[in-house]
Amino acid sequence: MVLATSIQATGALQELTVPAKSVDVLEWLRTKLKQPGLQFQGKIQDKETWVTVFAESGCEDEDDNINQHVLGGNFQDEVFIGCIVVMLSKNSNADNYDKLASVYTNLKPADYETIYASWTFEGESSDEEEATEEEDVSDNEDVPDDEEPAPEEEVAPTRQRKPKQVVIHDVNTPCPVRDLVKQRYVEIGIPQDVAAALEVSLLQRCIRDCAKQGIEVTWANVAFWNHYRGRCIQFYENAPDWIPKLVSGELTPAAFAEMTVVELSPKRWKAQIEAQIAKEKHLYSPSGNASIYFYCSGCKKKTKCDYYQMQTRSADEPMTTFVTCLECDRRWKF
Repeated sequence: MVLATSIQATGALQELTVPAKSVDVLEWLRTKLKQPGLQFQGKIQDKETWVTVFAESGCEDEDDNINQHVLGGNFQDEVFIGCIVVMLSKNSNADNYDKLASVYTNLKPADYETIYASWTFEGESSDEEEATEEEDVSDNEDVPDDEEPAPEEEVAPTRQRKPKQVVIHDVNTPCPVRDLVKQRYVEIGIPQDVAAALEVSLLQRCIRDCAKQGIEVTWANVAFWNHYRGRCIQFYENAPDWIPKLVSGELTPAAFAEMTVVELSPKRWKAQIEAQIAKEKHLYSPSGNASIYFYCSGCKKKTKCDYYQMQTRSADEPMTTFVTCLECDRRWKF
């Protein structure tokens, strides 16, 4: 048998025994817990093992059966209903679960609590400090004796969602894809030391970008891997323009890594930028908005004006016309 942890809707942890001969743990869990909507949701990495999550997705409106437990990793903003089951696996494939129960290792509630404690949630300490300060201020406020305190309004209980955690693993380690990138840079004429420095700078840029976007920073995450690959490929598209500057030292690898896509390829974006500027200039140009000529008392002549009409009086009255002079910006209505 294999031990798993069942998380009740109230957040309580219970030990769950899964028969080792089960050929599909998900089907067994659906029958055991009487939750036909139970699905494999994904995995959360914990050192060399992976916490496999089985749960039923829900929404905030289903308050009666919503699970109060907040998972770590990328599941902090997810809402689940009913029971959640977590099992421990050594398979790093986050897209599929292991059907055979025998490949899982025991995950008792105490072990899960230890793993859960290692998942830090940003903003918890600051929230508690702010709540303590607010309590201190409210205790020190003097309430007049001749005034009765106003009755407190009942506030419907809401589920507090913890801030989303961004897991950043150590990716500054030797990796085949990193070696391949440096090799390709050397092949197109970049010195080996410059190629190594350029790859490191691009990797640090990817780590910061993914952290801001809430993407887990690890080579096992396909999203991070694709972001790194795309950032490195951008150099190939514009290599002839930047290789001489990198080799001569006119441009440092760190400065190159911080450049935007427009700065990397100004010729490619020049036509689009100029077209957008011309479009906005025509859109907001006074001459472009002129639709009629009216006599303007400010200009003492007929000028180009813009106008619109609106029904401001009763339905049987004529509409009111609002006019704006496009030369002196004088406004009037009639």
